[in-house]
Amino acid sequence: YCDAQVKTKIPIEPQLLDIVETSIFDFLIQNLDRHTYEFIDQEENGAVMLMDQGKTFGLQSADIDDLEILDPLVKCCILRKKKYEHLQWLSNMEMSFSDAVLRLTSVDVATPPKTGTMKKGNHTTVLREGDLMALDRRMNIILNALETCIDEHSHEEV
Repeated sequence: YCDAQVKTKIPIEPQLLDIVETSIFDFLIQNLDRHTYEFIDQEENGAVMLMDQGKTFGLQSADIDDLEILDPLVKCCILRKKKYEHLQWLSNMEMSFSDAVLRLTSVDVATPPKTGTMKKGNHTTVLREGDLMALDRRMNIILNALETCIDEHSHEEV
């Protein structure tokens, strides 16, 4: 699949790695409508421009995980080493991934937030409880997919 479908459309490795990283992000937020990728420059260091319609959290059940979004990762089994380390770090924090996202997306409606504090009673977030729980589940799915890739290929090849 990767050689026949993906690499024929995106033959330049840095851009393919960008697409794989985007698929991870899209899977976390369940972005089902990213159909188009444009490339600012077809050269090796040309940037990927992402087209998006804003259809993510809340448009479907938080219990559903569309695994096809992860196809670039699962089928190609490649990822930048730094991104892999970043995902490992996120999964090993003292707080859950969803708690970290909650802190980053919360807004104190009464007063500006103070560093290191969070009063849940005074904070609102744009994410529903189900969406937050889905983030932890999806992060585990991503990490499991990476481990499968490493088992099937090697740590150096992924």
